[in-house]
Amino acid sequence: MANNELAYQPGFRGTETSSASLIIYPQKSDPIIIKGGKKLTQNSSYGVNHERSDFSLVSIATTKAMGQGAGSWQATVKADRGSRAESNIESITDDDWVDIVFYRHAKPWHVMRGLVDSIRINEQVGRNGVTVRSYQLAGRDFTSVFERTLVWFSPFHNELGQSVSLKVTDGTGTLFGSPTKAVKAFLYSFMSEIGNLRRAIWQMPEGIPLIGGTKFLENVIYNDAGFTNKPARIGISPSMMMPQGNIWQLGQEWSDPAFCELFCDTATTVDPTTITSLPVTQSKMIITFRDRPFPVLANTDYPKSGMDSAYFSLPLHKIPKQYIVATNIGKSGSDRFNAFFISPQMGQEVFNAGSIDLAKPLWNPEEIKVHGLRRYDISTKYNAENSEVLFMTKFQRTLIRDWQAINPYLWNGTISLGRGFPEIQIGSRVRVIGPQKPYLEFYVENVSHTWAFGSSIKTSLGVTRGWEGDAASYLDALASIAQGYPEETRDAPGGNA
Repeated sequence: MANNELAYQPGFRGTETSSASLIIYPQKSDPIIIKGGKKLTQNSSYGVNHERSDFSLVSIATTKAMGQGAGSWQATVKADRGSRAESNIESITDDDWVDIVFYRHAKPWHVMRGLVDSIRINEQVGRNGVTVRSYQLAGRDFTSVFERTLVWFSPFHNELGQSVSLKVTDGTGTLFGSPTKAVKAFLYSFMSEIGNLRRAIWQMPEGIPLIGGTKFLENVIYNDAGFTNKPARIGISPSMMMPQGNIWQLGQEWSDPAFCELFCDTATTVDPTTITSLPVTQSKMIITFRDRPFPVLANTDYPKSGMDSAYFSLPLHKIPKQYIVATNIGKSGSDRFNAFFISPQMGQEVFNAGSIDLAKPLWNPEEIKVHGLRRYDISTKYNAENSEVLFMTKFQRTLIRDWQAINPYLWNGTISLGRGFPEIQIGSRVRVIGPQKPYLEFYVENVSHTWAFGSSIKTSLGVTRGWEGDAASYLDALASIAQGYPEETRDAPGGNA
């Protein structure tokens, strides 16, 4: 059953069969440790799931959060003592690749592709004197490849003198490029250029279906279809010439994070609410770079505003209330902001335009009388294209107001589900279907899936921007709030600020 077909049925949760599998792809260049078992071939891969007689997957869990970099996974595995399975498990090393699949009614959903960070052996002696051994495996999703790739140029090999660093940032094309151009340059150009020097290649293990033996970057889709570059802006900081850190940090830093989202996930290129399964052979490793999709009041200068706001076209997963076992949501004064300030990258054109005008606040005087001044300050690494910096700052103040001024009226928290929803991913929406309208809708910023032997898949969501009502009622409330933010003017000396 597709997610959109689920309906509210009081007191009925239904029945389901569920399971999980961990597929491990060893690196062909790693040594294989043999302990009385059969050596794995260079092209070997092996699956670990609860159905095999020589392996036993005891539990597995995945977690992915917006803005937190790589997602994580943990698994507990048992193997028959002295068996080939035990030898295979103990031969796993760091940077072996994994696929994690959850099943509902025997239909697979590929939720994570990543790498092994660690493997530990846990032995306990029971009351009957029998020693029980289990293996704890842990790792991160494929975002960790970017996190592990450091920006470093070898002085011994004269890589600075050979202008390798300039090639990485694509010369002035990136130094003066839009956010998406800067992000893609840091994530792709460094790995590609240094890969030519036989570093940062990240060869995929032979056993991975369809992509085994190829380079990592050849199999990662960069999706910036949701980025509009409105208002048009460019990066001008000279620090881009000598970047430091890992390339994911640099990508995040230059993604203009106050206005854009950058995240990776194992996903499908179609709306996940329209399909019932996602096998490993049909999923993709996708980098998503997009404008923050939250609702914006109708604005002729912004293509995704009003009822056309990107938020209302995000994948929407419907969750009947009977599947919720626990909810912990609330509203907090710490999320209240009533004065918005933008500080762009300073350049000569800023001073020519009159930098004092950039300090103009967009604030709500009446609310400030009640709640005090609650500043929301943004310092961006970008400046306006075509020297329209005053337009850019005014435009961005309005965007931030539309996104943040409504915070005190939105619900945030966690929702724990009594069954698995492996199709739900960060950056999507969920709607709680109850006995009557209006329904609660949320933005998903954290997703955790767990499965344990003897139990079923469980999904837990970290949600924000909860609103009880439809798109029209949200925009009506936002318009009412926006009326409290008048256009500020610079009064004559002695006048009221």
